[in-house]
Amino acid sequence: SKLAATPVIHDMRQKAAKGLSEAQRKSGGERSPPTAPHIALWSGHDTTLMPVLAAMGAWDGKWPSYASIIILELYTVGADSREAYFRLIYNGEVITSMIKGCDPQQDLCSYDHFDAV
Repeated sequence: SKLAATPVIHDMRQKAAKGLSEAQRKSGGERSPPTAPHIALWSGHDTTLMPVLAAMGAWDGKWPSYASIIILELYTVGADSREAYFRLIYNGEVITSMIKGCDPQQDLCSYDHFDAV
């Protein structure tokens, strides 16, 4: 499943890293036009969602239902936006805690854990 999800996760990581880099530049007072999207959308089928969830360690073993959705939210914290966190939502349910290394009691997890997927 990791092999099947690799292109999607790679693209997600690239866009996330670009967005986080931009947030850090802006917190430093730099005034430049945005280079990263504030929102990125991917569409696919159940055969795309399942491998992505499995590669992240967040698949519940059930095939995704029709119109399923994965949402990855990024957050930066601190004056310099150096601390980055993410939240993973699947069909309206926060599933961040299913990812290895993430605190099961928290909705947010260090971006380092997502970047390691």
